[in-house]
Amino acid sequence: MRTIDIDSNEETVPAKLKIVCALTVFPILLIGILNWFVLPQFAEAFTAGQLKFSACLLAFLGATHWGIIIRSLSGEGRKVTWGRMLWSFTPVVVAWLTLSMSQKDASIILIVGVVATYAADRVVALKNEVPHSYLMLRAYHSFGIIVGLGLTFLHQVLCIG
Repeated sequence: MRTIDIDSNEETVPAKLKIVCALTVFPILLIGILNWFVLPQFAEAFTAGQLKFSACLLAFLGATHWGIIIRSLSGEGRKVTWGRMLWSFTPVVVAWLTLSMSQKDASIILIVGVVATYAADRVVALKNEVPHSYLMLRAYHSFGIIVGLGLTFLHQVLCIG
């Protein structure tokens, strides 16, 4: 199995990670755009899928902090803090809660969740606990998710009510 070597001082994102990032953001952006051009009954179904996938991605974003915790337990890295532990599972809880919300409410909460996890990851990157290239990747990833969900939210507000 090949590995991707990412040095914490590296300023570029490896091509394989860019592709994976694009593949995860593409459906969210696509549905955000398609909702404006399809019949309302299809838009509702598309949006349901988009929001569930976005919730999965948000849940996954806490893994950065979980990885730092595991690394700390092995003697590498810094001491584990309550804040780090909180950020390791908060995205999962927020994502889970959105599954029982209206589509309009869920899209806003997911946007806020993505912004909050990016902010938390930025703090971690500034402390050199993750590669700088990771933060660059997260910025593009977060932007794509926010745009796709933002289009969905606007469609919900302006076209559905």
